[in-house]
Amino acid sequence: MWCAFGFLLPAMAMANPVGTMSLPSDSLSFLPFDSLKTLSGSWRIDIYRDGALLVLSKGDFPVRNYLCAVGNDTIGKPTPHGEFKILGKIKDPPMYWRNGTRIPPGDWRNSYGPRWLSLGTAKRGTYQRYGIHGTNAPHSIGKHISSGCIRLYNEDVIELFDLVPEGTRVHIH
Repeated sequence: MWCAFGFLLPAMAMANPVGTMSLPSDSLSFLPFDSLKTLSGSWRIDIYRDGALLVLSKGDFPVRNYLCAVGNDTIGKPTPHGEFKILGKIKDPPMYWRNGTRIPPGDWRNSYGPRWLSLGTAKRGTYQRYGIHGTNAPHSIGKHISSGCIRLYNEDVIELFDLVPEGTRVHIH
């Protein structure tokens, strides 16, 4: 679905979901972080479960590829398919276990890393069932291993968090 130096173009991905296209080395994918904020158009995130890849686009152009971890269908916690929005953003999120125990940010048991971006279709509170977040297990990136959320390397989720606003469209393929 993607190659080492290739980037999916959103229009091409919609027309041909297995098509890829390499962009020249001077493409938007190599622009510095501050330059990305000045581009016109709306942000869009496409997550490709099969390739464990998150593609960030501005307008019709992909500007970043992030390797990610996604849910594991065999353990019954797949990353859902569909259209979502970023409904909330939290810096240094605490984690809550099912029994209500609060795990503070920075604790080795907190698997959310430094940022949380809630995914959903209708706001229900600070945390939604699924999100894009960092990880305390960087070896999991690129695998189908999460409990349904999308995990990124911590430096990648910080960059994504700083770039995209609440309301950004997220399409999970």
